[in-house]
Amino acid sequence: MDKWDKTIHDSLKEQAEEVRSFKFKGQVVRHFKGDKYLVIDFARHTETGELMVIYKALYGNCNLYARPYKMFNSRVPEGKENPTGQKYRFELCEIESVKEDK
Repeated sequence: MDKWDKTIHDSLKEQAEEVRSFKFKGQVVRHFKGDKYLVIDFARHTETGELMVIYKALYGNCNLYARPYKMFNSRVPEGKENPTGQKYRFELCEIESVKEDK
């Protein structure tokens, strides 16, 4: 594969990963240290065009955060304390209803 083909291949792979990431929108995710967050939306950085994740803490003051998608979707770094045992920094989290099914 020549340099041009590799560039196109890498670009298409990155776009496919971004499309898959949109499954997080409106979902609750768990950080590998255990806290939960609501993914509000995705945005592009105005200067760099980098894809950003906009998310809200579901604890404390419920602060709003933005993080580069590549970091949001990265693996848990080796050697980091990882009480959840997650593979990725943020993973989808199932939230069960408190109501009984009828």
